[in-house]
Amino acid sequence: MATNLPTAEENFCEICNSAYTSPRLLDCFHIFCTTCLEKLIEGKQIFRCPLCRRDLPVPIEGIKSVPFIPYTTKSNSVKKNETERTCEMCDEIEIYSRCIDCDQNMCKSCHDYHLRNKTLRKHTLVEENTELPTKQDKIRPEDMQCGEHVKEFSFYCKSCNSLICKDCKESKHFLHKTEYIDSAVKDMNLSLTSVVTSLNSKIPFLSNTIENAKTEKKEIPDTYRHNKN
Repeated sequence: MATNLPTAEENFCEICNSAYTSPRLLDCFHIFCTTCLEKLIEGKQIFRCPLCRRDLPVPIEGIKSVPFIPYTTKSNSVKKNETERTCEMCDEIEIYSRCIDCDQNMCKSCHDYHLRNKTLRKHTLVEENTELPTKQDKIRPEDMQCGEHVKEFSFYCKSCNSLICKDCKESKHFLHKTEYIDSAVKDMNLSLTSVVTSLNSKIPFLSNTIENAKTEKKEIPDTYRHNKN
């Protein structure tokens, strides 16, 4: 029996079988909705990826610290859903911006509070009627600094999937698996290359499967008439 294969354009979450909502990228390079991941890790320290079955540590700061993937959504513009036209932090009607990290619309007051707050000011804020930041956008110097210690990121914490400074490494991350950022980038590049190679190797098989399914579909009427006679 032929199987319907999802296309790259569909962008469906494999957990809820719906279009991605606030998609996030796991260490194993599989993408799921934020809410789906929150349910998956609830009450756990280690969880298993539903696709590759790889065991992954639950970040100390929760799923919101896992990389957000804006380019998997249907549009790169700020959400215009009429049901979300109020500030999702204080219910003010007039929307000023959207926080990509919190995945929420905000009024001007909440936007300004984000900029003043020591932790929230690191978030990416997008004003109304503007485009979401892309990979080509220039990285600001403050984006590469620890908001807590105001020091440059120099390590990558594998346990939390986050960038940390030297002080972070020696304090709350001292028992975690960490490595220098340069080494982490090399490891990730190797992993990505491996994933791409693996996916490319499956293309001929999938193409053949699709062609066989098309052939079987065309033969169904003839088979039905033959059996009927």
